[in-house]
Amino acid sequence: MVESLKVLVYLDGSDNSYTASQYAIYLAKKYHMEVIGVCVVKDATLDELMHHHILLPQEKEEYLKDLQKDAQKHERQFQRLAQEKNVLAQTMVFSGQADTKKSIIDLITRENIMYFIVGELPHFRSRADAFYSETEHLVYTVPCSVMIVKDPFRVEKLFDSV
Repeated sequence: MVESLKVLVYLDGSDNSYTASQYAIYLAKKYHMEVIGVCVVKDATLDELMHHHILLPQEKEEYLKDLQKDAQKHERQFQRLAQEKNVLAQTMVFSGQADTKKSIIDLITRENIMYFIVGELPHFRSRADAFYSETEHLVYTVPCSVMIVKDPFRVEKLFDSV
């Protein structure tokens, strides 16, 4: 039995992530691939803000709820795009104190993901900005091929063509 090809797309709500979502769905439709969208709720960032006394504990809970709602919104948007093209899509949200990068890498290995798809990476002003970029860290550490999707106008035409 031939195993189906799978792609994983990183969803963060940015315009670049939206473009990557369109491209992942285009690939899935055109080449009969399975597509999975993954969102990350960055709990550790909130813990860091609390540690530096920027957030109070009750504020952390409020922000965490907002981040979870945002992740659900990204999931719904991705599902809507996939349904528009009659592509079956799964979504997952990683949150909690677990190492989300490791969770994504484990998912790629477990599901035998062929491509990890992300939107265009932001241009950083300093090495420290790049050091803290979860997306960039994933691009360099995932055990599969990575596609960095650019040119939203071209991608939208491709998406509309299927």
